[in-house]
Amino acid sequence: MYLILTNLDDVSICNIALTFANAGCDVILHYNERRDGALSTYGEINRRYRRYKRDVGSSSSSSSSSSSRTTSSPGMCLGVVCADFRDSRSVDAMFDAVVEGISRGKEGFRDAHPRRRLDVLVNNAGIVTKLAMEDDDDETLASYHETMAVNLHAPLRLMRRAHRHMKGSGGGGGGGGGGGVIINNTSVHGTRSVEYMTSYAASKAALESLTRGLAIEYAPDGVRVNAIAPGVVPVERTASMFSDRNVVDMWTPRIPLGRLGTVEDVAHATLLLATNEWMTGTVLTLDGGMMARANMPIRPRPAIPHPTPPPSQPRSKVPAGGGESGGYDDRLDSCRPEKGSSLRDVLFEVPSAT
Repeated sequence: MYLILTNLDDVSICNIALTFANAGCDVILHYNERRDGALSTYGEINRRYRRYKRDVGSSSSSSSSSSSRTTSSPGMCLGVVCADFRDSRSVDAMFDAVVEGISRGKEGFRDAHPRRRLDVLVNNAGIVTKLAMEDDDDETLASYHETMAVNLHAPLRLMRRAHRHMKGSGGGGGGGGGGGVIINNTSVHGTRSVEYMTSYAASKAALESLTRGLAIEYAPDGVRVNAIAPGVVPVERTASMFSDRNVVDMWTPRIPLGRLGTVEDVAHATLLLATNEWMTGTVLTLDGGMMARANMPIRPRPAIPHPTPPPSQPRSKVPAGGGESGGYDDRLDSCRPEKGSSLRDVLFEVPSAT
């Protein structure tokens, strides 16, 4: 199984690549500026693969064909690619290079499986824009358009190309056969956001809508489309901010589970979306319960009230048979529990056979 993971500029996201590789997936990593981080992840994945082969493989198995790899074997990192997602031509060129390398066994992409096709695309690239809309450029709206180019347009281009490749490379059609899976990394901001993050929130909301819409359109070809919407998860670019205990203490009371998320949490949830073959059109919120709670002050726990007996009710007089005779219908007595029995006993009575 082959996977493209976009955006290794934040090396904390390497956990997604490591998790998929540990599950047996061969990965290709994209980066824009942080080549060192991508190469570091490339090296770590392949060290794990070589260690596995050395520890559990005999000399005969290490020289066997790729088709003999067991499902328990970790995957390899086949290479890294650089692309600036602000430029649509760069996005297209990156995808073409990866698919060509997989399909032809191009140098730098080792032949790990007899079936060479892309199985998983994880759209993780994004920029977090914090700017009042009124402060953007009046003529060009440069910040807004840059945000949309990276967070929305680039993932869409990759989804369209991945769909064409997956449906044309075998792997089944509708009905769960599974031609491949696309996973988009959105955000809780796509559902509810805050001031000065309007461009970012709009891009993530639109990406969630694309996820649901394309899941329907691609389903007949066996291509699933899901998204993960993380909440507060410290990553490399926010490490210095969350190293301040005051910042952590500001956030945790707003998260019902009482802690911030981790990149491991995100990685395992992403793997779930990839491997569960009946999940498509799913936007999985991963936020410790933060979005389930209204934005109101934290309330103290109420005291437990003392139980009070229900008020006694006068016996109703119901006309027999609902008619006009005014007589009491004794049949109602059969619906009332006998004295000393519980309602549960009556409801679960098993009549004896007659």
